[in-house]
Amino acid sequence: MDSTARFSRDVHDFLTRSGWFPGRRVDPARWSLVLDHPERPDGFQLSDPARAALEEFGGLQFRPGRTGVDHSPASVDFDPLTARGEEDRFDAWSKAIESRLYPLAGDLYGMYWVAMDVGGRVFLVGPSLRYVGKDITEGIENLVLGRNPPDFFELEVEDDEEG
Repeated sequence: MDSTARFSRDVHDFLTRSGWFPGRRVDPARWSLVLDHPERPDGFQLSDPARAALEEFGGLQFRPGRTGVDHSPASVDFDPLTARGEEDRFDAWSKAIESRLYPLAGDLYGMYWVAMDVGGRVFLVGPSLRYVGKDITEGIENLVLGRNPPDFFELEVEDDEEG
């Protein structure tokens, strides 16, 4: 697939400036060897879609530095290790969407993580769960442009206390 057809021109140019290129491949083993604990109920386990996303974007830093369409564009580091110690948060959100989440990146300020479920959907994980895209291509477009997908949804933490 032609990478300029895959991404919009603005996003393609941004990705190129960030160090990405068509066919880029890095080995995600350095992250999965540290993070993956499938034997634990809340443990991470690298899925095939997350592996493919990390092979292509792992190690990159996104600093869009511009105004977004619906919200500020994401400034993230594609380093799943930023989610170490957050297994319980990922487990809770995984249960909420009934699909295991795996971390791909952390935001510059440590407020949320970019994650992918086993079906390849992209989310922002934090105090809320925000749907970013149906796959890594749509997810990257929306993160860089600060745009919500047409089928956007956000889940909030339910407060168990009665007021």
